[in-house]
Amino acid sequence: MFITTKKTESYPYNTANQNPTFTPWTQHDGKISDPLVIIREMFSSFSNEQESRFKNLQASIEVMSNKYDEFLSKIANLDKERQSDKLIIQKLEDKLPLNKQENKLLFPLDRESV
Repeated sequence: MFITTKKTESYPYNTANQNPTFTPWTQHDGKISDPLVIIREMFSSFSNEQESRFKNLQASIEVMSNKYDEFLSKIANLDKERQSDKLIIQKLEDKLPLNKQENKLLFPLDRESV
């Protein structure tokens, strides 16, 4: 509903020259208010909501970043363990042929008796 400065005019248009003439005042929630005040209130509410969402998003990103760093650390530790295990396996494999040769020398099999 539009409220004009003329109390007798209920239609928001000036019918004399057919140009719309709106007053800067509107009725909002049963009160007469300035549209700029309403827009400012809406913008303020929207800004507060966006700020809250931004803070939540920022906290989520921080948690994800910490988890990512934790996973990188675990992967680095596992890689070190894997390299250590590979060295141990290589040393054991290097000793294995010597043991076979030593066993042949120490315990020769007599194929004819078996």
